[in-house]
Amino acid sequence: MLKLISKDRIKNYIAINKKRLLVHFIISIIVVFAVTIFLRTYFMNYYYLALNFTPSLTERVFIVDKHTDIDSLKKDDIVGFRYTHDDYPFYKNGESFIKYIACMEGDDLVVANGEVRCNGKYLGSQIKQDSKGNKLPQFAFDGKVPKDKYFMWTPFVKSYDSRYWGFIDRSDILGKAIWKY
Repeated sequence: MLKLISKDRIKNYIAINKKRLLVHFIISIIVVFAVTIFLRTYFMNYYYLALNFTPSLTERVFIVDKHTDIDSLKKDDIVGFRYTHDDYPFYKNGESFIKYIACMEGDDLVVANGEVRCNGKYLGSQIKQDSKGNKLPQFAFDGKVPKDKYFMWTPFVKSYDSRYWGFIDRSDILGKAIWKY
């Protein structure tokens, strides 16, 4: 059975334990402050939090390692990168994106007739306009992916990715996702 505590009893407890409660409060503040400083100095120097608000990936929260060895990246890795185009009204140049590496340096990439293939494997198709009726740019390519370039993709048909704006440069990669939820 739940026993209710009277207001008088609470006031009495506070009066008797005022110093102890104050010490516990101060210690709690110091611990929260120390943890915050630790996270801001350590965590933020090595990692960043990436959030995905679109249905292009099933996960919504990613931790991206800022110190990823770019040479260790492989196809199907999820990476954060800077979007470096000005041709779409909903995303700004320099905005962070997170996508899969679908095709990379030396791979055979064909983006033609609305279809995308990497090393002969069908990845998906291009659509002509977004859900708001805006015309989408149509990237076209047939050949080997150039040095230090990556073709970024997600399996979601309406994902705004390399199907429309082409390659991203190695220097625009922010890091590899090491955790996702």
